[in-house]
Amino acid sequence: MRVPTWVALAIELVILVYAAYDIFAPTGAWRPFQLPEGMNVALASVAIAMTAIVLTTHVETAARAADLKNSGRIAEALAQRGSLCTTVHEKEFYSMWPAHFAAAQRNVDITHLGGGMPNKRQSRTEDAYYAMLAKLVKGSSADIRRVERVTDAKLPWIQRLITDLGKSPKFSLALYEEDVQDGEMPLALSVSRVDSKYGWIISLAEERSTRGSRDLLVCDPDAVNMLAAYFTERVWKRSTLVVNKGRLLEGVWNEIQAKYKA
Repeated sequence: MRVPTWVALAIELVILVYAAYDIFAPTGAWRPFQLPEGMNVALASVAIAMTAIVLTTHVETAARAADLKNSGRIAEALAQRGSLCTTVHEKEFYSMWPAHFAAAQRNVDITHLGGGMPNKRQSRTEDAYYAMLAKLVKGSSADIRRVERVTDAKLPWIQRLITDLGKSPKFSLALYEEDVQDGEMPLALSVSRVDSKYGWIISLAEERSTRGSRDLLVCDPDAVNMLAAYFTERVWKRSTLVVNKGRLLEGVWNEIQAKYKA
């Protein structure tokens, strides 16, 4: 059984005090027991040495325990960071994303690079999300930036976004133009994020979930911030702004409509 440090120190202190008393007390003074001649000095020396050993052992043990604790924290942090990324089915995305959106405090970035209108719904969760989209935007305290890829087929959808959301003072809309009109979009990732808490890479495996997981959810703050930088530098800045914080840039929107209707 391991003796607690304070008990060992108390014992050594008692021995040291008695040895010192025996050394300095005058001849004939009261003593609970008589030490052999010269034993008091030896006993005091041993008590001092043992006290030093106990203290040194305690400091080293505490240091090892702190190292182990720090190592555990590092391992736990690495484990958490490694686990804060998961694959998600399309239906799960439409269940989780509205809750993330509603909880946003500062920033919401949304990318929709599909070539068609999102009107061919595959689940009730997707229907519910688009039904509440205007309410989410108008009720949010965050700055919302949305990027839509422009195609001929998507003009009615973009017009609906402008009509429903374009006057919301926190909402901005930019349009991503590429030569590819009908096929998949290989040149950019559809990324979305909420503050530094949640990041999404959408339609990473396929446009629609037919075999399994489609999207990637990231919750590590550093990784989410990287997605935010990707959105800003690689998508937002390469897109054409048509709604700026609730103000429609009519001339720009009219030019885009004429270009794609032609």
